[in-house]
Amino acid sequence: MWAALRVARAVLLASLQVSCSALTAVDEEAFRADASAAHGRMDAGGSDTGTPRPDADAPSRDGSRPEAGARDTGPPPECTAVGLRETIPCGRCGLQVRTCVAPGRWSYEPCAGEGECHPGDSRETSCGRVGRLEQRCSESCRWPRASCPLDVMVLIDVTATHSPIVARNRGRIRDELVRPLLESGDVRVGLAVYSDFSPAGGWISPGTTDVPFQGVVAPTNVREQIESALEVLPATHGGDLPDSGVEALATLAGLDPHPTAKPFDCREGLDRGGCWRPDAERAVVILTDAASHEGPTADGRGVHAPYPPFLGAATWARTRDALQAGRIALYAVARDSGPIAEDARRQLERMCADLGQEPRTSVAFYTEATPDLRVALRTVREWIVARYGLTP
Repeated sequence: MWAALRVARAVLLASLQVSCSALTAVDEEAFRADASAAHGRMDAGGSDTGTPRPDADAPSRDGSRPEAGARDTGPPPECTAVGLRETIPCGRCGLQVRTCVAPGRWSYEPCAGEGECHPGDSRETSCGRVGRLEQRCSESCRWPRASCPLDVMVLIDVTATHSPIVARNRGRIRDELVRPLLESGDVRVGLAVYSDFSPAGGWISPGTTDVPFQGVVAPTNVREQIESALEVLPATHGGDLPDSGVEALATLAGLDPHPTAKPFDCREGLDRGGCWRPDAERAVVILTDAASHEGPTADGRGVHAPYPPFLGAATWARTRDALQAGRIALYAVARDSGPIAEDARRQLERMCADLGQEPRTSVAFYTEATPDLRVALRTVREWIVARYGLTP
């Protein structure tokens, strides 16, 4: 019996070896057939690299790298007609011309006419001291015109030489500056005046009604309040030729007011000085015909007509720093010529430059012969609208 079992085991092992050999031969033959076929394909059409995978960091067809957010339009259609020119979309809502220069080969011109952003992009900008404004890019690749709140203070020189000019232009101040600004968005307009220090402050002025600063109307969107105040502005003396414009700007910027000044009594929640909203951008529009004591000289190296130290007047250096810290821009309407206008023009341009502004788009002028402020006021308003993205 043991002999029979040994014979059966030998027969089974021999059978298994034959089966495995047959399967190995079949697998090798199939592998060689596949390899031969693949070799034939490579001989016929070059190396077989398979389906290429797009590389997000690879340069685009015009040599530049694709921008983040650009849409994947897939591979271009086959180029067959040599000389064919097509215009296709590209980048941020731009257009691009491509030319078929050889079968299967496109040549791309630079993307032109692109917008500001990719649709759906977002950005956040600061407003005033604590505010934030979030914007989202439109389908036309443009940022919306949504703007921050804006507070504008109209600061008027009411000295003896300038008060008559103001009186003749009350309607123009109303129609070219106040009303259009109030209608251009979330804007509030205020009103303040200045002249010079009075004898009560120890100054040489004979004008007992002179005041270095007086708040009239805190920024408001009630048009009637400002228009009523414009009709009853005080007329003061002013003493010598320079006035207290720097002192007035210092008060609006939040520095401690001089004891002889009449500052605003701001309600709770507003920033001191100009009663500014904390989340609003701020701008002062000064109307004057004279330079200011303590202001910079035209070359920025000195001080124009400094007050005596005992007055305790604000300096331009401190005022400039306070205006910048409060994000308060300065615009001006002034005379273009005359015995005192030259000093005023050059000083105002220097002050705007010191604040980081372009003087050519910050200071507007009117002629001495015809003191019509209409064009100058309109120009300043347009600069403000452009800077803060208001509705024209």
